[in-house]
Amino acid sequence: MQGLQPVTDAEVLLRLQNNLKLRALENGETARAIEIAQRLVLIAPRRPELWTDLAHLQEDQGALGGARMAYETCLTLTKAGTSLHNEAALGLQGLKRRLN
Repeated sequence: MQGLQPVTDAEVLLRLQNNLKLRALENGETARAIEIAQRLVLIAPRRPELWTDLAHLQEDQGALGGARMAYETCLTLTKAGTSLHNEAALGLQGLKRRLN
């Protein structure tokens, strides 16, 4: 078969966990979705998009300290000027305004 690329075990695990997170969100289980998002960043801590996703979930749930840490982690993993870096910077800025 041409065109199929092998995937790592970690990528399979990330996909499965993401599916569980999406189901939790569809069922209104935000706390469970946050637990799964926390697992995702443990599996792949160098993937900034996972940190931003965790930050959004925590912020929506009112876990502002956790959201701040997740945004800051994303900022350290991305280059300034990229869309993900800008998203995390804006999220952190908005969060800081809410805390003041």
